[in-house]
Order: sequence, then structure tokens, then C-alpha cells
Amino acid sequence: MADQRFMPDFDEEARELDAVVRRALRDAGGFDLVMRAESEPEVRTREIEPLLDSLGLLELVPDAGEQELQAAAAACRSAGAFALPYPLAERVAGNMVAAHGTAGAALAVVDDRRAGRGGRFRVNMGDLPLDWWLAGTSGSLAPARADAASGPRRGGRLGPFVADLIPGEPVPGSPVTLALALHLQIFTLLGMLESALELTVTHARERVQFGAPIIENQAVQHRLADAVTAMQMFEQQALYALWSADRRRAGLLADVAAARVAGLRAAEVVLRAGHQFHGATGFCDEVAISWISRHSQPLRRLPLNRPDTERWFTDLVLADGFDGLFPSTVPSLRKETSPRSGRAGR
Repeated sequence: MADQRFMPDFDEEARELDAVVRRALRDAGGFDLVMRAESEPEVRTREIEPLLDSLGLLELVPDAGEQELQAAAAACRSAGAFALPYPLAERVAGNMVAAHGTAGAALAVVDDRRAGRGGRFRVNMGDLPLDWWLAGTSGSLAPARADAASGPRRGGRLGPFVADLIPGEPVPGSPVTLALALHLQIFTLLGMLESALELTVTHARERVQFGAPIIENQAVQHRLADAVTAMQMFEQQALYALWSADRRRAGLLADVAAARVAGLRAAEVVLRAGHQFHGATGFCDEVAISWISRHSQPLRRLPLNRPDTERWFTDLVLADGFDGLFPSTVPSLRKETSPRSGRAGR
């Protein structure tokens, strides 16, 4: 990505880090970590956090340059590949609020354009006793504390570690901080869906019906082709937004929102195919795709679900225009300032 032109891949060092992190997580148990975490939540701080710290991942600062930005994205992608039950994206994003005297913080994105329930905002992994900060989609930034009244955990099957956080006094925020914090979560989702697709293809090759693997069925091949296409679109948009972030492009936030839209669309296609081809076993705790599907729910619904993300993206495009992977003719509706008169253009 070092070239001024968009290059659709990580640099070699980021790819090597991705391999190292995946190997370390696999050696530590892989999907067994998420399977154990719901019954033993302390696994997250007793085993996972020290492992990530030993790899140097908790010290990454995504806004410190292209190398660290790519490393952060690659690490989050690797964590997502095993549905790691730890807020790595939020911890890495938290290093961007060090200017406020906060070390070891966690930064989550919330939709503050609408009032939270009772002034509270739902945050994935918000039950962990971290120094939480909230980056609002409106551009706000505020420290946060846990809602003691609601308890440390919700315990829901689709979001076992989602908890309410109460924002404190806001401080000046940055669109770049918001964009990078959200984009790291997007790379976590990318890793999840890549694993889900790989598990689905493997299962389709191994599952035999009527004397042949189901992957030989043309309808199955069509569904898998749709899933692969959706994933390719998601990956390319995610990498493009990463390139956009490194160059601090004016349309960065729209690029990140576009990547999230692509990710949410891909999630529906990939996980629908995964559950369909796995059949009833795809909903059993003994199968990894079940854990990916369930633990992807907070990432897919917070801070915005798909319809709300699409509306937010549309608002950003109408305000600032949009280039994306392919230049478009969508104009910006933001009023231009005339260099001759100093007035806003009509």
C-alpha cells in the first residue's frame, strides 16, 4: 500500500504478523477460547490478554503511521478468524486517546446521534473492567463508566459480553479517530467471515448426500459463488478504506462506512449459506461456525445495524460525495465557499 495508487493487499510485514498471530491463537486453543469464555469469562483476562500483550499487539497505535495501521488491521483480522472473545480492536483503538492521559484504554464506537437508553450505550465486551472511551458517530469523544445498576453482564446468547456504558464529559474528538476505531472492528468481522466461508466450503466437500459431496450440486455451487463474490467485495472495500485512512483522504469516513455496508451484506450471504449447508449442526455448540455466527452479532448490530449503517453512509455521501474503488459522479451537497467572494456557493 506504500504506493500512492491503491494496492489491494497488506505489505509483507503485515502479512507476516497476521501469520504469527494466527499461529499463536491456534496454539492457544483456537476456537476453544471462545467456547470456554462464556462459561469462564475470566479466560479473557487470565489467558487471552497476556497472550496478546506478549505479541506486542496491545501497544499498536493505528494513527502512528502506515506500518502500525496495517499491523493493527492485520491483528484484528487474525483475532476475528477465531472469534476471539476479547476487544482487541477497541484496545488498539484506545491507544489513540493517549493525548488525554489515558494508558491502556479501550475505545468503542457508539451511535450518539440518537439518545442511548437512559443515557447509556451498549458496547460489546463492555463488561470488562477497562478504561473505556466512546467515539460517537457524530464525532464526539467521551470517557465512559460501567452501569452498575444493570450488572456487569447481560448473558444473552447473541451478545454474552454486551454491557451498558454511561458516557462522561465529552472532549474534542476527531473524524480520523472515529474512522479508525470503527475500521478495526470491520477487520475483526472480515476475519470472522473468512473463517465462516472456509468452514462452509470444507463442510460442503465432506458432506455426502445421494452418494456425492453436496459441493457437486450446482445450486450449492451458486450459493458458494455468491458468498465468495460478497467476500471479495468486502475485502477490497476494507483494504481500500485502510489505504484511504493512511492518506487521511477527505472522504475517509464515507470509505469506512462503505466497508461496513459491504461487510454487513457479506455477513448475511456467508452465514446464511453456512447455516444452510451445515444444517441443524450449524446451530450446535460443537461446531465452530455456530460460535462465529453468534459472536458476530454484536459486531453486526453495534454501533449500527445494516439499515442504519446504510442510512449513515448515504448521509455521508450526500454531504461529502464519494469516490470509493471506482470514481463516481455523486456530488457533494456541502456548500462550497467561493474564493472570489468568500461566500457560500448557491
